[in-house]
Amino acid sequence: MELGFELADVPRAAAILGDAAEQNLYAGVLSFRFVRTSLATLAFTRSPNVALASDESPRIVCTVETYALSTDGTTAALDAFWTNLDAANVPYTLHWGQKLRADAAWVREAYGPALDTWLAQRRKWLPTADARRLFSSDILDLMGLST
Repeated sequence: MELGFELADVPRAAAILGDAAEQNLYAGVLSFRFVRTSLATLAFTRSPNVALASDESPRIVCTVETYALSTDGTTAALDAFWTNLDAANVPYTLHWGQKLRADAAWVREAYGPALDTWLAQRRKWLPTADARRLFSSDILDLMGLST
């Protein structure tokens, strides 16, 4: 799993992730890297303050990748990462190609109005329900992204 954070949130996020890893016997490491934000609508490296970024003035976000053994403790830690970040009101995104939080409400919260923009473009590109169904999947359905 890989999470994306605003730079200002990294100290709190690091403490939350470290505590959850320790309390849940997380069998792995947390790798922090700093990357340019993406202006792509649903990029996991997009900033919650994406309006401040542009091609001329890129911003930096921190991504935290989890490398771990597949154990019950790791699964519990990953769930605790999400739960504890939410409880502390620390916004984050998740890498779409890795372990996801399969929760349509979370996707709505994480991407806000950008999600509506993405869905509108999807409907424009795939104008019929049959076309949208053809380019759908269980995960898109679960995340509220197939309509």
